[in-house]
Amino acid sequence: MPFRRGIAVTIAAGFFAVSLGACDLFESERSVFATYRAPQGESEVVVEVEEPGAAFAPHTIYVSLSRKGDAESSVPMSLLETQLANDGASLNPSNIRARWETPQRLWLCLHGEEQADQLLSIDISAARAVVQTRECGDGWEL
Repeated sequence: MPFRRGIAVTIAAGFFAVSLGACDLFESERSVFATYRAPQGESEVVVEVEEPGAAFAPHTIYVSLSRKGDAESSVPMSLLETQLANDGASLNPSNIRARWETPQRLWLCLHGEEQADQLLSIDISAARAVVQTRECGDGWEL
């Protein structure tokens, strides 16, 4: 759901008033950044990003899991919500990288310009995500 912040300013002088207003000045949107399908194709991890509602605010990252064959497969299971600060810049593929270790374990590296890297271990079989704060530069190891 978009978040809205309105600003209204009224200036009064003598017998008249001028009203300056701005609605929907900052509206954030949540969109799919990437989908990572498990090597055997039975599950997929979806990463969504909500753009910040104000300049230089962090992005909100949502990680969810969908499994084929689940009775509730039409509704992804939320695994994690976290923040990613990137010095006010939009995110690109170098900010969120993925690597499958096994068909049941996905590693995500979240890299922002204003924070320590976050390395996420996502266990598909247990439907859980564990966050580690550690460097995951160009040659990040698992």
